[in-house]
Amino acid sequence: MEQNIMNPVELYLSYNKVQTDLVLETLERNNIPAYKASAGAGQLMTIYMGNSIAGETIYVDTQDQEKALEILNLLGLTKETSQPSLVSSKPPYSKTAMWAARIALVLVIGIILFSFFNSIG
Repeated sequence: MEQNIMNPVELYLSYNKVQTDLVLETLERNNIPAYKASAGAGQLMTIYMGNSIAGETIYVDTQDQEKALEILNLLGLTKETSQPSLVSSKPPYSKTAMWAARIALVLVIGIILFSFFNSIG
């Protein structure tokens, strides 16, 4: 259906082949032309491994974007939830806890070195 899309716009980025196919099928059943494209070497990874770590982007025509976004919302999908969260915006530990851990580490290393040099001499 790519030939029917005059002004393609990115609709959704999926890292799951089944989810990509589900979205494409749902759009097609609602008479919204769409196609998928892999980013960079993602197409080679899809051929080699059956799935791509780069994900697949689904494109629709600009005039169909609003209706397609409504369908995504009905499926429980949004642009914000399409990408896996690899980096958390909040650090797992506070700065105080990190400094306490560093001080404890220095003390432990000091005790070990002190014990080692006392046993030699």
